[in-house]
Amino acid sequence: MLFCACTVIQAQTPPIMPDTTVLYAQKDGLDLYMDIYQPSSDGNTYNATEKPTIMFAFGGGFQFGRRNDFSYIEWFKRLTENGYRVVSIDYRLGMKGYTTKGVKMLKQYISSIYLAVEDMYSATEFLIENPICGIDANNIVLSGSSAGAITSLTADYMLYNGKLKLSNLPQDFKYAGVMSFAGGVLSMKGSFKYSGGAAPTFLEHGTKDIIVSYKKIGIGDIGVQGSKKIARKMKKQDLNYCIYRYKDKSHEISGNMNNSFDLQLQFLEKNVMQGKKYIVDATISDPDLKPIPGLGSRKDLKKYGKNQHHNKQ
Repeated sequence: MLFCACTVIQAQTPPIMPDTTVLYAQKDGLDLYMDIYQPSSDGNTYNATEKPTIMFAFGGGFQFGRRNDFSYIEWFKRLTENGYRVVSIDYRLGMKGYTTKGVKMLKQYISSIYLAVEDMYSATEFLIENPICGIDANNIVLSGSSAGAITSLTADYMLYNGKLKLSNLPQDFKYAGVMSFAGGVLSMKGSFKYSGGAAPTFLEHGTKDIIVSYKKIGIGDIGVQGSKKIARKMKKQDLNYCIYRYKDKSHEISGNMNNSFDLQLQFLEKNVMQGKKYIVDATISDPDLKPIPGLGSRKDLKKYGKNQHHNKQ
């Protein structure tokens, strides 16, 4: 199903609109769409290698968020201006309206990650089965902010390491890369390690993040492993990765895409398209990067989401 997007009038005019919106799945009574933003320049190759499609998953604690949230649109525009196609996807919000606390909430949170990963796989399967808009489904870089970053990292981890089968992807299918902005990997069975490898991975995280922990949430190797733990494992296993640790910063890094754009291009060109192990492990001190007001803890997250939704109506 294809139709022209832009049926909702927002307070601000977006700098870019999707070229195509596609219904890619129907699950649990919900229609799941993807917005496709085509490259606006002719520079869609680098050293004769076609640039990958960036598949993006929004943030919001698996409680709220939208694939076309205004805060991401400028980043989408910059990607397309640099020859990259963007596919921004819906996914089921397993924590939406969920108020139970304790062990039941933890189980629901884990279930929410699985739902989102399954939907990311479904979006990929759709592109494999329906080669539309010039998309090469074998040349996709996953990306995400916060909950979307957890989804992207976990999707790649599960695919490579066979921890959980949530998809009908071809057995030999691999993603071209992953870009995570304040994310982590869900690890539930056995020790956390990349025994099967990983796609080239770009990590950004604030060292004081308490919404998606820079270190880990859980016990031992069970739980969500933050960027610090991921980078340690990748270094030990000689994998292809870059990590940028933002000293004393919190969850504002989940929206840092425009500030670190040149670093992302470097990763995409060297690590992904050239296939080089261009390893970066950097600590950044940026006094100009300010905290997000009213978002200092997980408790604030739901209230923040409601305010953001209200302000954009």
